[in-house]
This record gives sequence, structure tokens and C-alpha cells, in this order.
Amino acid sequence: PATEAGSRLYMRANSSAIVIDWSDGVEIIDNLFFGYLNGVLCSAVDLCQFMNITTNKFDQVRYGVNATGLGAFDGNITANTFNAFNSQDTAAQARCISITTQKSALESITIVGNNFELSTEDLVFISGAVPGRLVILDGNNYRSWAAFKSSGVYSAVNASGNNTSVQITGGIFTGQNASAYSYGVSGSLNAIQITGATFISCLRST
Repeated sequence: PATEAGSRLYMRANSSAIVIDWSDGVEIIDNLFFGYLNGVLCSAVDLCQFMNITTNKFDQVRYGVNATGLGAFDGNITANTFNAFNSQDTAAQARCISITTQKSALESITIVGNNFELSTEDLVFISGAVPGRLVILDGNNYRSWAAFKSSGVYSAVNASGNNTSVQITGGIFTGQNASAYSYGVSGSLNAIQITGATFISCLRST
């Protein structure tokens, strides 16, 4: 049945709206994604490059953009609004953007002008052993991560990787749900630069 105990519950636990395994240029623009496990899933078996994910709305999507697997992800994520939340299962892991690719290829990722409204874990999570990953985060709003958590470490931006470098420019970080567990920026990476950002009700940035 089309109820929170039926099909909607199943969709949030299992379904993906758009799945891309291998691409050489894809644009996903001005869509509404509601009630999915994954909004855009790049379960890359090879290279997903020249990606452009722009002006979309992700409502109650546990992973708005999820790039994972043995491939690589390269492109732009701009001007989207994310609500990575499952109102029926607040213990479920949820991240607005999750990039955990593993391919031996270079990655350049730009995340600009997005509104991150809510997640039950990190808002932006980046990890994986790639030979060189450059990430730019510019002018995003980061609000309400680590929602409903009472222990652990969760961050608005959690980025790791020996060959990952991150530049954060501007943005407001408001860890208002569980500030005792809400780090602003965390991770273990090659290099990081933070300029002109504002941190409110965050545990700290590390």
C-alpha cells in the first residue's frame, strides 16, 4: 500500500531515482526528488565525468547525490536544496552529498551555492583512495547536521583522503540540532583552506 508502512517506506530504504554507471557528460537540472534512498546515484564502474547537477530539490532523500564504487566522479553540484532526512526512521544514515569513489583517476569536484537544510549524519562526506582529488566548496549554507544524534562525531563537511585537497570559501555553518556532536569541518586530508566562513553553534572545526 502507498503508506509510510508500505511503498513509501520501501522507496526510502531501497530506491534510486537516477542511476549513472558510466558517463561522459550528463546534466540533471531542475528536478524534484522526494522520498528516495538515492536521488542521483553514480555507482560508477568507470568514470562519471563532466557531471552537472544543478537547481534540483532533494526532499527526504537520504543521499541526495551519492557517488560510490570503483569508478570516479568529476563535475559540478550547484544551486541545489538538500533535505537528507527520513521522517519515519530518524536513526537511518543520511548525507546530502556522499562521495566515496575508489578509481585510480583524478577528480575535480565543485560544490557551489547549495542549501543543505538537514541530515542525520554529515552534510557533505568525501572519502576514498584516489590519486588526486580537488574539491571546491563555495557559498553554501550548512544547517542542521547530526540531527537526532546523541553521540559520535558528525560534520557539515567531513573530508578524508591522503590525496584529497579542499578549499572552503564563505558559507554559514549552523549546527543547531545537536551542537555537542556537530563539528563544522573535520577529516584527514592532504590540504585544506578555509576563508570567510561563519560558524554558529558548532562544536568546533578540526
